[in-house]
Amino acid sequence: MMDSGGSISATIFNEGVDRFFPLLEVGNLYLISRATIKSRTGNRRFNSIKHDCEMTLNNSSVVVLFDEPDDSIPMQDMNAFKTIAEIESAGDGEMIDMVGIVYNVGEVIEVPSRKDGTILMKRNVTLLDDTGASIDLTLWGETAKNFAVDGGTVLFIKNVKVSEFSGKSLTASRNTRIELEPAVPRVGELKNWFESQNEGLRIHSLSRSGGSGPSPWKNIKQGKEEAVGQEKAVFFRTLATIMFIKHDENAPLYYLACPVEGCNKKVTENGQNWDCTKCGKTYPNYNARYVLSLRISDSSLSDWATAFSDSGVTILNRDANQVKQMRDRGDPELEYIFEKAVYSRFVMTLKAHEEPYNDEQRVKITVQAAERPNYVAESTALLEKIAALNNSQ
Repeated sequence: MMDSGGSISATIFNEGVDRFFPLLEVGNLYLISRATIKSRTGNRRFNSIKHDCEMTLNNSSVVVLFDEPDDSIPMQDMNAFKTIAEIESAGDGEMIDMVGIVYNVGEVIEVPSRKDGTILMKRNVTLLDDTGASIDLTLWGETAKNFAVDGGTVLFIKNVKVSEFSGKSLTASRNTRIELEPAVPRVGELKNWFESQNEGLRIHSLSRSGGSGPSPWKNIKQGKEEAVGQEKAVFFRTLATIMFIKHDENAPLYYLACPVEGCNKKVTENGQNWDCTKCGKTYPNYNARYVLSLRISDSSLSDWATAFSDSGVTILNRDANQVKQMRDRGDPELEYIFEKAVYSRFVMTLKAHEEPYNDEQRVKITVQAAERPNYVAESTALLEKIAALNNSQ
């Protein structure tokens, strides 16, 4: 709840739940009396509201809907919302409020729950703001399925969890509230900033570790040529089409990895269990991770590349554990999954690295990341380039 002085959390107990729940609605004004105010207990990191006290409503409390508007009460406590750059200093597991522009919307994928194997729907959304930083937001369940938001839309997100796995990222839960472009000045500020940017924008990504910003645009031919004779790998982005994915019965599609997040070490079978030499432990299960061999093509040439876990999930729209299960039982739908992926286009971040092969040096291509193209952003960038060429003449 919020008034002109800030926000406070309220808890309803016992009979009060039946009395007040049908009455309470987001965005409405209420007169509240006979509530109990007490000092907050527990770790405040795990609640985005930072007030020193909390409110309790019980059967003796009074809640009355207030019909008259009150301009002194804002719809959003702007001081509570963090910028994306500020999230970098937030702790693992901390609950925060934040504002961001939708920069990229990933596809819905199905992943098995590690707890009981239940199939869950998952979608990743990349958010950006005028600090020049970006962060990935993970949506689950019906929220992931029904998320139909275009790039450039401003989201106000309350009570979202910060994770430190693979850099910083955000995870929504059923207690997370997402509001699209409320009537506050901050929305206009962000949209104006976003519309003023061009393809030269450098983004400091908090997610996927490192966060040095996106790799430069090159075609495959340029990337491979730059890698020749270099000790360090060349990273670049290109818009590529998948021409073919090896998936016959002898082609490796995945390897069996340690189930601990962030480990990814290949495990060895030990009876009914699996040994991880990196962790020095034995586990009752494993986590399948992609190692796909695929032919990709852009405007310059076609070449073979290897795609690992996250890239493989994006390309096939399936978790590697699901693909393993389908392959083990000879599911005919597996062929359709690969057919559907062929001729799909992705913005790929590629790594070109020279290495020895059969007594000679060759440049190997690895897919570091794959995203569905943002055609709106591409068209805008192309129009700006055309305008710049016209102005230079």
